[in-house]
Amino acid sequence: ARVSRPKPAAEVLLVDADPAKATRFGKMPIIATQQYGLGSTMYFGTDNLWRWRKNAGDKYYARMWGQVIQRLALPHLLGESRRTQLVADKKSYSVGERMTIYARLYTQAYEPITDPSVKASLKREGTAPSSIILRQVPGQPGMYRAEITAPAAGAYQFNVDSDANVKLELPITEPRVEFAETAMNEGLLKQVCDTSHGGFFREEDLNKLPDAISGKTDKVRSNVDVEIWSSPVFLLLVVVLTGVEWTMRKLAYLK
Repeated sequence: ARVSRPKPAAEVLLVDADPAKATRFGKMPIIATQQYGLGSTMYFGTDNLWRWRKNAGDKYYARMWGQVIQRLALPHLLGESRRTQLVADKKSYSVGERMTIYARLYTQAYEPITDPSVKASLKREGTAPSSIILRQVPGQPGMYRAEITAPAAGAYQFNVDSDANVKLELPITEPRVEFAETAMNEGLLKQVCDTSHGGFFREEDLNKLPDAISGKTDKVRSNVDVEIWSSPVFLLLVVVLTGVEWTMRKLAYLK
C-alpha cells in the first residue's frame, strides 16, 4: 500500500528498502504504531507477511503476531495508568531541529482534559528545567501539542507538570546534514544531466550506457609548454636567416 509518510506521532517499525518508493520524507513505511485515545494502533501496509513461513513454518510468523498482540494489549492487562501519554514526532533530534511533542491527557475519571493549555518541562541532567507550554489541538479533546527548537546535544526528559512520573526520553545529537535527505532526488539529477549535457540512467537502464558513451565525441584541448630555444621552428628560423645573410654577402661580394 503506497503511502507518502507516517503521521507525526507515529513510530515506524519497518520500511521498504526500495529507493524507487521513497519520497522526500524518507523511505516508505510498511509497519507503524501510534497511540490513539487510551489504546494503541498498528498499521500494516502489506498482506505478504505470510511469506515469512517459507522454510520456517510458524517460527517467525507466529512469534511476530504474538509480539504485536503483547505490544498492543499488555498495558491494559497490567492495569498501567494511561491518563498521561507522551509522544514525539521522531525518536531523536539534531541540534536546531524542530521538535513536535504531543500529550494526551485524561482526568482521574478518564475524561479528556479540556484546559486551553498545560505546562510541561524539558530537562537535561545537570541543568535547570525549561518551561514549555502545550496548546490544545483543535477538534481533539485531551490532545495537546508543543513545537520547540532542539537545544544543545544531550539526553533530555520531557514531562507535564500535572504528572511528573510519566517521562518522555528525547535524545538530541549534533547535526549530521549529510544524512538529512537520503532518498534519491530524481528531478535534481535529471536537471544536472540536462545542464551538463549528460544522461540519467537507472539500474535497469545501465545496459544502454556503453552505447551512449561510444556515440558521443568531444575534442579535448591541452596546452604543452615548450622552451623556445629547443623548438624546431626556432632552429628552422635561425637556419633560414643565416642562409639569407650568406646569400646576400655572396651576391654583394662581401667577405
